[in-house]
Amino acid sequence: MEPLQIKNNTWQYFFKGVLKEAVGKSNLADSCKKFADIPNDSIVSRVVTALKFEVKAKCLARKVKKWYDETQGKGQDL
Repeated sequence: MEPLQIKNNTWQYFFKGVLKEAVGKSNLADSCKKFADIPNDSIVSRVVTALKFEVKAKCLARKVKKWYDETQGKGQDL
């Protein structure tokens, strides 16, 4: 395996953990069916905002929002 592949896999694994932790600690209400329903001050919303504006990973931020819309943060991983 090439070093770049190992690095990408490591970051993917790390981010999945961060996202799972953010969703869990956000204590989102069952009424939050879509990402747009999530309060801006929740942890998961702040993670996505950081992805978009600080990390400059807009595509990943969009994928996280789509993932949440489809799964409500439960079940299938991103």
